[in-house]
Amino acid sequence: MVEVHPFDGVDPTSTKNHSSGRIDNAWQSEHPEGGHLEKQGSSTSLQQNKKKKTDPFPSIYLALEIIVIVLFINVVQYDFAGVSFNKQSKSFDVDASAGQAQVNKYYPAFQDVHVMIFVGFGFLMTFLKRYMYGALALSFFLAAFAVQWSTLVYGFVEQIIHVSTHENSTFHTIHMDMTALITGDFAAGAALISFGAVIGKASPTQIILMVVFEMIFFSVNEIINVELLVVSDAGGSMMVHTFGAYFGIGFARVISPKTSFGNPHQAQGYVSDAFSMIGTLFLWMFWPSFNGALADGAVQERVITNTVLAMTGSCMSAFIFSRMLRGTRKFEMEDIQNATLAGGVAVGTAADMIPNPGIAILVGFFGGLLSTIGYVYVSGLLEKAGLHDTCGVNNLHGMPGLLAGTIGAICAGGITTGDERFSMVSTDVMFPALNSTAGCESVSFLPCRTPAQQGGVQFLAIVFTLMWALAGGFVTGLILKKVDPPKKLFQDEYFETPEDYDEMAKVL
Repeated sequence: MVEVHPFDGVDPTSTKNHSSGRIDNAWQSEHPEGGHLEKQGSSTSLQQNKKKKTDPFPSIYLALEIIVIVLFINVVQYDFAGVSFNKQSKSFDVDASAGQAQVNKYYPAFQDVHVMIFVGFGFLMTFLKRYMYGALALSFFLAAFAVQWSTLVYGFVEQIIHVSTHENSTFHTIHMDMTALITGDFAAGAALISFGAVIGKASPTQIILMVVFEMIFFSVNEIINVELLVVSDAGGSMMVHTFGAYFGIGFARVISPKTSFGNPHQAQGYVSDAFSMIGTLFLWMFWPSFNGALADGAVQERVITNTVLAMTGSCMSAFIFSRMLRGTRKFEMEDIQNATLAGGVAVGTAADMIPNPGIAILVGFFGGLLSTIGYVYVSGLLEKAGLHDTCGVNNLHGMPGLLAGTIGAICAGGITTGDERFSMVSTDVMFPALNSTAGCESVSFLPCRTPAQQGGVQFLAIVFTLMWALAGGFVTGLILKKVDPPKKLFQDEYFETPEDYDEMAKVL
């Protein structure tokens, strides 16, 4: 999350080298646009506040929310199980048992995913000791808007693509039910991952507009891969994690100021790291529900079990390799907060395909190793190449997501039957486009395929997702780079902070 740079009077070998709260004067004079720090209540700060331009955020967000409400009223319709409108009697026919079965099936998993999105991600990002308000509150706000906006955008894009590719398709209202809420949370997860790449470097205005554009790219990517190419991605490691990471990286590549690199405000602290671990634990506990929320029956059981096993593997490897690779004989909290979760990403695409529990643990173990290598070595190399990734989303979501897509392609290409220990379940459900599945010609615009061809399509999907996400993030960054940029980096300048903010930042 933070690369160490030597500053005057600070131990350059310590990853917590700014926990004392001291700000390097030489760095401030060299970077006046990003390095200054006013004390709360000072006359200078008051004068600057008076000279501030009109805040664009309230008017932009109000306009967006009005648009959302108007569109929801006119084009979104409830589609609840067991509820149908009788045109003759002009009333609803209700099958209470069907509705209750739908709630029993999806609501527990939805709540788990909801906790991940609105609690886990927010707390995970509180590692910046001067940006804890922003990490929690802006994640909350961003995710809520993403759920709304993605519902509309996904519905519009899906219908446009279907009408263009299917002769008998027509436009219709967007359906809202429990599964729509879950997919809305998935889209919010992608947006939060992208936010992680620019946290502390983007204003609330830039963040909300980033979501506006990102949901368009996100929807196009998922519909092309999942609905047209009929790719299997049970846990969303390609569609959510890989896409969110590399969209955020493309966005960060454009909007990150030069003062982001080596900025002394990008500092962790004892308390902020402890708060971040709260997010880690919430995510670690509920990740199996994220991967298995929309799966059914025996497939769902395998997804959940494989995810739990994979995450135990990544937990083990994160602790092992944090000590081994850092060379300090101590654990680095950055690794523990993040790499312990990488097994959930690494196993996601193939969570319903992996046929053996030992293989699930092995996948998670390599996911944790890959993520730890990312934090120890890759982040520094990317910064030298001019890419600043605040949370290291490439290490937790990007590289493990690429690993997940590759494992999924290998598993799909090697479908086996007849061996109790190494066979998949319900291949017709997981791979409806296989030539062994009845009706395969109707599920994809491509011909029915062999397992090897399915593996090739899976690999094509991960390559397309990577390129599409990078391009989308880069273009969005170009559009928003000059839109209400932040004045101070990695600081809670957008929140009313208590009088002891500066003093507490020194202690934390």
